[in-house]
Amino acid sequence: MSPTATLPQRLAELERYLAAREALLVAFSGGVDSTFLAAVAQRALGARLLTVTVEMAAVPARVLARARSLATTLGLRHRVIRLDAFAVEGFGDNGNERCYHCKRAILQALLALANAEGIPNLADGGNADDLHDYRPGQRAVTELGVLSPLRELDWTKAEIRAASRLLQLPTADLPSAACLASRIPYGDPITPRKLEQIDQVENWLETQGVAVCRARHHGSVVRLELGEDDLARLTDTTFRHELAETARRAGFRYAAVDVEPYRTGRLNPAGSCETRPQSRGGL
Repeated sequence: MSPTATLPQRLAELERYLAAREALLVAFSGGVDSTFLAAVAQRALGARLLTVTVEMAAVPARVLARARSLATTLGLRHRVIRLDAFAVEGFGDNGNERCYHCKRAILQALLALANAEGIPNLADGGNADDLHDYRPGQRAVTELGVLSPLRELDWTKAEIRAASRLLQLPTADLPSAACLASRIPYGDPITPRKLEQIDQVENWLETQGVAVCRARHHGSVVRLELGEDDLARLTDTTFRHELAETARRAGFRYAAVDVEPYRTGRLNPAGSCETRPQSRGGL
């Protein structure tokens, strides 16, 4: 495809790529990328498409509910399967390869379902920008032969958002998300209680209209990273008081707000891909 190709031409190329598959299972989180991929695949494949969401402890209930709702709204054939993350080797220990072990377990579960359903292809929503971030889970995608159509056809996040607006998808401007485990520094064990604490704080912030936030777990302290626009809300005494109370109810002794706005990869290991400021982002 020419680098000067228009967005409709890019969409047509993606649709042709997907239509060439006999049948396809798409890993569907309900985020920007997987929703866009599923919507285009629905146009290309119709009943030959199955979308599947994985329910696990590190995925907030509100995210799972949104995936279910989106699947219904878009008319997708959709299923939810359960995965016990704490049974996955390396997840609870939270080493630098946690994402690899977790991603591999998720993809293996999806491949098993695809095989049982007679579906020869599994695809995820990885995009071209992921190549510039610390993504140990990508190795599992490669090892297991999972398709990443958006990455293969060089779709960036900005292009995916633009095409999603063109298709009038409700996720076009949705902030990107990552699992709750990404809020815990590598090397600190992950426990169900820590995930619950993080979820409680982030859920409250979301109800207050805070679009971009990460509640980083540092023992008795929750370090909050907010988007640039939301940092100004800290001048509101009532907001600060309620935020502190929410953190205490969640089991934290202190709530601290990072003076720098949220950006991806703040907890990445030293020497990994460079982090950069983001208004919307991943880990």
